[in-house]
Amino acid sequence: MKRFLMIILILIFLGNLSFSFDYVNPMDEITGLSDDNTGAKFEKSIEYVADGKHSIKIIPSGKSDETKIAFQISGEILSKWAEKDLLKISVFIKKSAETKPNKFFLGIADVTTDWAWVDGVFSESKAVDGWNVVEFKLSPKMKDVKSDGKYMLYFAFIEEKDGKKIPIKDPFYVDKVVIESFEETKELYIWSMDTLSEIKTFDNDNTGAVFELSDIYVANGTNSMKVIPNGKSLETKVALWLPKNMISIWNESDKVIMKVYIPEEMKIKPEMFFMGMGDLTKGWEWVDGTFSNTKVTEGWNDIEFVLTPKMKSLAENGKYKVYLAFAGYDEKRNKVPLVDAFYIDGLYVSYVGEFAYIWTMDTKEEIETFNNDNTGAVFELNTEYVIQGNASMKVIPDGKNLETKLAMPIPKDKIEIWNKGGNKIILNLYIPPEMKINQKCSSLEWQILQKNGDGSEEYFQAQNPLMDGML
Repeated sequence: MKRFLMIILILIFLGNLSFSFDYVNPMDEITGLSDDNTGAKFEKSIEYVADGKHSIKIIPSGKSDETKIAFQISGEILSKWAEKDLLKISVFIKKSAETKPNKFFLGIADVTTDWAWVDGVFSESKAVDGWNVVEFKLSPKMKDVKSDGKYMLYFAFIEEKDGKKIPIKDPFYVDKVVIESFEETKELYIWSMDTLSEIKTFDNDNTGAVFELSDIYVANGTNSMKVIPNGKSLETKVALWLPKNMISIWNESDKVIMKVYIPEEMKIKPEMFFMGMGDLTKGWEWVDGTFSNTKVTEGWNDIEFVLTPKMKSLAENGKYKVYLAFAGYDEKRNKVPLVDAFYIDGLYVSYVGEFAYIWTMDTKEEIETFNNDNTGAVFELNTEYVIQGNASMKVIPDGKNLETKLAMPIPKDKIEIWNKGGNKIILNLYIPPEMKINQKCSSLEWQILQKNGDGSEEYFQAQNPLMDGML
């Protein structure tokens, strides 16, 4: 009896892929930050950075029920404020921390002439280890600001257990604060570099480079990938399979962004960044390539690749490999081998629309709401193979039934998203290589069961089921 792993997510597209948000505070400096009398201290950090060169390390007092950070806003950002719906702040929580924020509050006060409270909201975001984008839905009062006014934003970070607040003692990190509309851009990572299982699928294209999972410099998620050149090859390369469930998204993208950290002590720093693509659907055939024009500096860099028409005209059932090449130069502009390690923390595209997880398979509590529809399958939480979040679900068939089934109730708080959603449900399946061929999943059928008010039940066969993500 073999096993396979399953993760489900739903992608809803409402527009074109592009970039658009407005910075409220890039969180690159501690100047102007206040702890609002909670005793917290702030430091600039280069270790965990979601955007730009620095983030802010928050060191709680360990005594206050709430750890706070506050700063003033005024000027141009207020002219855009009323048309926005969401305020987001990036928060990094270390896995090793004993105390962690799990509740977040945003308040705003008018300080144009005196101090007057405006309004406040709690976030509905659920915190996980690593990077989080904590989202606040601005209330009507919070959006009703004067463009020539001055306002204070107050962020409260709280650990709550059994309804009681527990003082946070362990440091955590915050980065960019932005405002955006409901239908503005989101970042979707094609490769996250968060797990060893993902990194093991990469190769160095015969350049001798070694890849390691690292938690030292992290811009996204919980980890990054340390790239150790062999010191001999003129180019250091990373070759990555393009996940099949990402091909349609890739085709709709204009740019791919790669997050790269260049250590200060690096003797020869990469100046050339190239992305190429090969078609391995039938043999091997070159597709196209593109150089990045991004000028890099020490610390975190967003390396931007503009995709050529050929690179975004891929067959959705094809097999493609992306090749990343890095090179340094001497004073005569001749390529020279890279010697020192650098870090990559994912490649992503940005899109306008909504991307929502209906089921994350991240917790035992969620999995316990599923059933096997009388097929004898067993479901277990698993952390060995993970595409998103902290865990996945292991599906263990009973080895007797002709069909292995998984039945999942649509969460009530996701029904609205489901109803207004697009035309794709993406089901990601990991098929272990040791599974016998005749036991591998070769077909997928799914239905939606509606329970009517009169007690009757009605099944709807899903139209155009999409099954990508065979990794």
